[in-house]
Amino acid sequence: MLGKYQSCRRRGRLKLKRVAVQMYFLLAEVLFIFYSVDLSVTASPSLKDDDRSSEQHQHHSSTTDRSLQDSNCISTPYDPLKPLNSPPEVINRVLSHLDAHEASIQSVILQSYIKVNRPTTQDSTQWTYADFRNALQYMATTGVTVPPDVARQLNLPNNNRKLTFFLGHANCRDDGWHVGLANVAAFLAQSMTLAIRDDACDELNTEKAIDAAWVSWSEGAWPISNSCGQRRVGSNGYMSDNDFCEKVYTCDVDADMTMTAEANHYYATDQRNPFPPPLQCYPRSVDEPYTGYFDPRDGGSVEISRTRAVPSSIGRTDVEGCCWWGRGALHTKGTCSMGKFNYYFGAKAAQDGRSSRYTAVNFCANPQAVCSSNNPQSKEMRWMLALFDWVDRVQHYNGNDSEGDGGWNYIEQSVHFLENFRKSNFIDMDNNHFIDEVGSVLDQGCPSAPCDLSNPSRVHKAQTRKGNYVSAAKAIGLPVKSPALRAMETQLDAYKKGIDDVLMQSTSPVDGSSRNSYRYRYFDFIQALGLMVDVGVEKSYFYIGQDYQPTRTEVATMTDLKSGIFNVALFLTQAIVNSIREDACDEHNTQIVNGRHPVSNSCGQYGISYQDLVCTDGNDNGKECPLDLSMSLTAVTKALDHRYVSILLCAHDILFAVLLNFSVPNVLVQSTKAISMCTSISTALFWVLGC
Repeated sequence: MLGKYQSCRRRGRLKLKRVAVQMYFLLAEVLFIFYSVDLSVTASPSLKDDDRSSEQHQHHSSTTDRSLQDSNCISTPYDPLKPLNSPPEVINRVLSHLDAHEASIQSVILQSYIKVNRPTTQDSTQWTYADFRNALQYMATTGVTVPPDVARQLNLPNNNRKLTFFLGHANCRDDGWHVGLANVAAFLAQSMTLAIRDDACDELNTEKAIDAAWVSWSEGAWPISNSCGQRRVGSNGYMSDNDFCEKVYTCDVDADMTMTAEANHYYATDQRNPFPPPLQCYPRSVDEPYTGYFDPRDGGSVEISRTRAVPSSIGRTDVEGCCWWGRGALHTKGTCSMGKFNYYFGAKAAQDGRSSRYTAVNFCANPQAVCSSNNPQSKEMRWMLALFDWVDRVQHYNGNDSEGDGGWNYIEQSVHFLENFRKSNFIDMDNNHFIDEVGSVLDQGCPSAPCDLSNPSRVHKAQTRKGNYVSAAKAIGLPVKSPALRAMETQLDAYKKGIDDVLMQSTSPVDGSSRNSYRYRYFDFIQALGLMVDVGVEKSYFYIGQDYQPTRTEVATMTDLKSGIFNVALFLTQAIVNSIREDACDEHNTQIVNGRHPVSNSCGQYGISYQDLVCTDGNDNGKECPLDLSMSLTAVTKALDHRYVSILLCAHDILFAVLLNFSVPNVLVQSTKAISMCTSISTALFWVLGC
C-alpha cells in the first residue's frame, strides 16, 4: 500500500511540473494581452472628475486626517450616540462627490417623461441639479434649530436640537460619508417617483373613479375633488394626527382660499389620452354644489352638474378648503407639514425672531408659493421643503416596540442595507425590504404598510421606488469605489475583449474544442475583484498596486499599477489552469490510478489529502471546518461533455458497501480493493472548490 502511495506522489510531482510549464506559457499569454495596452503610467491613468475631486479632498484634508485619528474616532459607519449632524469635512466630501457625478445625475435622475408613463424622457424643466445642490448644502450645514420649549415637548436633548440633512459622521475608516450618499440616494429615489418623472412640483390629479354608481362609461372619470385627497388619504389632515402638531405647527384651513396648481406639461401637450386639469381649491357655492369631474371622452372636458356628484376616494364632492395637496420633490401635503415648513423657514420663524430662509413668505397663507412659476425662489423652495420633510419624517424615524414597528430606526437600517448593497450590488425587486419600508414611512407614517388598519392601503408605486433607488444609487456613484479600484477597472476594461476572447475560454477534455466559458465571465470577475480590493476579509485585500495609507487605512490609492496588473495576471493564470479551461467550479476527477478514476479521488489527488489541509498560519489557526463523517455531497459542475469522467462526491461508508471507481470512458465499475490514497470516501468532504 505504501509503495502505491509513493508512486502516486511521484506521479503527482510530474503532473505539477507539467502544470508549472503550462502556467509559464499561460502567464506569458496573459501578460501579452495586458501589456498590449500602454501601461507607461505607473500610478492611476488619466483621472476622471471624481478622482480629481478625491485628490483635492486629500490635499485639503490633512487636518481632517488628524481629527479622524483622535480619541473620539469611531470605526463604525456612524455613531448612534451622536446627533445626526455632519462635520464640514464630511459635507464637503459628499458635495464634491456629487459634483463629480453631476452629468449622470442629470442624465439618469433629473429626467422627466415626455408622455404619461411612457419610457421616453427628456431633461426636466422643473428640477435642476444646481437648485438641488443649493438646498442640500443649506440643509446639511445650516438646517433648522428647534426652540428649547419645543425641544422639551418633543423630548429632544439639548445637544440634538439642530436638525440637518445627514451626510455621515467622520470616522477612522473614512467611509462614514458613504452613509450620507445612501441617504441622498434614498431621498432622490423617492423624489424621482413622486415628482421628477412627471416634471411636476404640484401633485397631479391621477386617481379616477370607475364606480358604476357614479360613472357609467368604461374610461372612468377624474373627480375634481381629488384636490382634497387621493388614494383614500385626505390631504388637509395628512400626518397631523397628534395634538402637538395641532398646537404648534399646523396651518388654519381657510374655506375662502382660492388656488390653482401649476399646469403640468401632460395637460398642456398632446397626449395619447387627455389628461385632467391642475388641482384647484375654491369655496362652495349654491350655483355649484358639486365640483364635477374630468371626462376623458371626446378630447376631454370638465363637467359640472347639479345632479351628478362624482366623489373622490375620500368621499368629497367639493374643493372648499382643499388647498393642501402635495408640493415639492416629495409632494409634501397637509396643514401640519406645511405649517412646520412655515414655522422653521417662513414668516412664522421671522415673526418669532428666529432665523428664516424665506422671511417674506407665509406658507400657511400661500402654500402655492412653493411651486409658483411667478416666484423666483420657487425652484429652491421645492427642494428645501422636500429635504426638510425627509429630515423630519424619515431620517429621524426611530420607532419602538410599543408602536408595533419593532424599534425600526432609519439610519441603522440604512447602514445595514448599504453594506448588503455594496457586497451584492443587487436589490431584490420581489421581496419586501428597506426601500419598501422607507416608502411606507414616507407614504403612511410607519415602516410596515398598511399603517392604518381601519383604512388599509398599499404604498403608492412601491416597485417603481425600488427600481428608482437602483438608478439613483448608480447615478451618484454607489457603491463607492476607491481610486485604486477605479484605476484598475479602467485598465481592465481596455483589455476586456482579449480577456473574453482568449482567457475566458474553456476547452473540451475529450476533443480539445474551444468555446466561451459558461461559468466564468468578465463581469463576475470584476464584481468579485472589487469586493476583495475594497472590502476584503479581516483587513486583508487583493493587491492591485494600491497603497493603504497609515492615516486612512481603508482608502486605497493607486501607486504601482504595473505590479497590480502583474498580480491580476498571476491570479488569472492560476484560475485558467485550475478551473476556467475546464469550465469547472468544482474540481474534476482527473487522476488515473491503475487505468481508472477512483471515486475516492474526492479525498485528494496528486499526493494531497484534502481533509488534512488544516489552517496552520498563526492568524488562521483553528479556522478549518470540522470533519462531519455523516455529510453527503455531490459536486455540481463538470466539463460540459457527456463523455468525460463523472463528478466527485462524498458519502458515509454505509452508502457504499463496495468502493467504486470509474473506468475510462465514463463507466462506473466495482473494485474489491482500494486503489487511491483513501480507503473510503466517508471523509472525502473537501475536494477543491473553484468558487
